[in-house]
Amino acid sequence: MVVRTEGNTSEVIAAIRDQVRQADANLPLASLRTMEDVIGQSQIAPPRFYLGLLGSFGLLAVILAAAGIYGVVSYTVAQRTREIGIRMALGAQPGNVLRSVLRHGLVVTLVSVGLGAIASIGLTRWMKTLLFRVDAIDPWTLIAMAVLIAVVVTIASYAPARHAAKIDPIVALRHQ
Repeated sequence: MVVRTEGNTSEVIAAIRDQVRQADANLPLASLRTMEDVIGQSQIAPPRFYLGLLGSFGLLAVILAAAGIYGVVSYTVAQRTREIGIRMALGAQPGNVLRSVLRHGLVVTLVSVGLGAIASIGLTRWMKTLLFRVDAIDPWTLIAMAVLIAVVVTIASYAPARHAAKIDPIVALRHQ
């Protein structure tokens, strides 16, 4: 049922409820809304769905990126096991090895974040229709994503770096 009215909508809704109860007390009344609410929800629902879907894919991308970074850094450390063993045998401190592996991961990250920022700025025309209350090139969003990726890389690099710092030089020199 649609009712056209002028004035206070809460009073009209209360009057409608009273009239329906007088006509049939067992008739349930659900979802009494103004036309503005109906139109607003119909225009917001599809973009909200797409935004949720895009956010879910973004979260999945961060998780996959963290797993991929961990795998690549672990593989790199495993390939450098002999080199790390020689350094440890020659007197390198575990802290130096840890910093070396973390530094390598962060250098690759900085280059990747720079290329990603350039690519995202280039793709903003496509994304402009999906953004709400955010400029197409929002520096705070780019900075936040760069920091997030740097944190993910640091966390993903720490475990292989810590493992490399604990390598026994004798075992590392035998490794092949």
